[in-house]
Amino acid sequence: MDENKLRFGVGVLVIAAIGIGVILTFLFGAFPAILNREYTLTVYFDSAEGINTNSPVLRDGVKIGRVSDIQLRPEGGVLLTLAMDAQHKMTHQYIPQIGIGSLITGDSKLEFRKAEPRELEKLLGDDLDLVDRTYSNEEYFAYGQKLDDPFSLLFGMEDEMRSTFRSIRGAGDAVKDIGQSIQSLVRDVRGVIGIDPTPAPPPTAFPPGVPRQSSIGMGHNASMFATTTQHRMMPGPSWARPVSLVSRSSADSSSQYAIQTVAFANQNQFAPPGSQVVPPGTMPPRSLQQGLTPPVGTQRTAGQPTLLDLQNEAIETLEELQGAIRDARSILGNEQIRRGLTDSISRFPGVLDQATDTLKTTQKTFDSFADVGKQFEQVGSVAEQALNELKTTAGDTLESFQATAKNVEAITEPIGRRSEELVEQVLRSLANVDNALIQIDTFGQTLNSSDGTIKRLLEDDELYYEIRRTVENIEAATARVRPILDDVRVFTDKIARDPRQLGVRGALGKRPTGAGLK
Repeated sequence: MDENKLRFGVGVLVIAAIGIGVILTFLFGAFPAILNREYTLTVYFDSAEGINTNSPVLRDGVKIGRVSDIQLRPEGGVLLTLAMDAQHKMTHQYIPQIGIGSLITGDSKLEFRKAEPRELEKLLGDDLDLVDRTYSNEEYFAYGQKLDDPFSLLFGMEDEMRSTFRSIRGAGDAVKDIGQSIQSLVRDVRGVIGIDPTPAPPPTAFPPGVPRQSSIGMGHNASMFATTTQHRMMPGPSWARPVSLVSRSSADSSSQYAIQTVAFANQNQFAPPGSQVVPPGTMPPRSLQQGLTPPVGTQRTAGQPTLLDLQNEAIETLEELQGAIRDARSILGNEQIRRGLTDSISRFPGVLDQATDTLKTTQKTFDSFADVGKQFEQVGSVAEQALNELKTTAGDTLESFQATAKNVEAITEPIGRRSEELVEQVLRSLANVDNALIQIDTFGQTLNSSDGTIKRLLEDDELYYEIRRTVENIEAATARVRPILDDVRVFTDKIARDPRQLGVRGALGKRPTGAGLK
């Protein structure tokens, strides 16, 4: 009896283990759609980050399939094999896209979305007839899309924001330079047209190539000559004649300007060594004579500028200045241009105010970016806490699973030691069950095919009614026999109590015949 109970318990345990294995198989997705009709699609993606086998495939948020296989290509990219539900047919208007499923866990989702006509034209090219066709079984297409991670986009904006800041700073500096240039231009224009009688102070530096001579003496340098406390040039000597612009009439009656310059009586190059040539009626200082004529016994070096060269350069410079002033007068003489220039100058403060407002708006935008960054930091801290809690929960679950595994191991260890014997018993039990099923099958076939009593009972109504009448007669006879049986029971009871009533006491007694009196 104990052995039979043990065999029964082992059989129940084996059947329960098989059932649990089947349930776990369906639960963890080894055969998630065993009863559904499916068709396969092969899609190429540049990256399949966050996608695993049996990941759901969605369309408009509804699951329509799963990822059945993932293949990494040697030349780059990933091929995903999708097992799609045959009940949900899709046209080529829907294109696959991998997006972010959860910012906390980092899982991705594969979803078919409806594309715009321009995007379909770009993807399909000349095959626009495929747009209204449904996807077929084992179809391959290579336009899977992968959306970027928002955190990666945010971190990748660092260089762009830095370049934006630099551009804004450069724009501010450019606006500042433009303002200064416009101010100087306005000052020059006003000085030229006579609006502002006070011209800008002259520069303190000498133009390149001009020798820095002094009329004060050899003991004073050029800086003392060029710069004073008021940033103005020292007055020239009384003997020097200034350079002036005079007007004369030409043959074509056009007004022109000429340069009239008187420096010395002799317009040639330097005088011979030791000679002193001065203009008539003038007596230049000794220091100036020493600066203009080379010392006695010295040779003039090649490339040293002469007075005539300086005079020619001054004439060319003044002619260029004369042409520039003439062009400026011709431009400023136009009333429309002058009015437009005045309007531009009057509008420039408003432009500066708009630029200031734009910079303020940009500053507010960057402040908003800073607030968004702080919010992302908070989201990151919350995600980190959630991950820590998830790790703790996973650790506890792992410990519980390990304890459960140890308990199951302790239970299954005796079964493992007697596994061969148990397998033989299970095989024998299965063989007996098989024989019993064969016998039951044979009995059923015989019952259905033969002309026996049971079949006649099932098919012959007359036999049924005969059996029914026989049973009724037996019941009636039993009812009549019952009083007789009761009388027999009473009679036998009386005989058993007093056999003399029937005169058969000696026959029923145990005393042998001829034994005499007692």
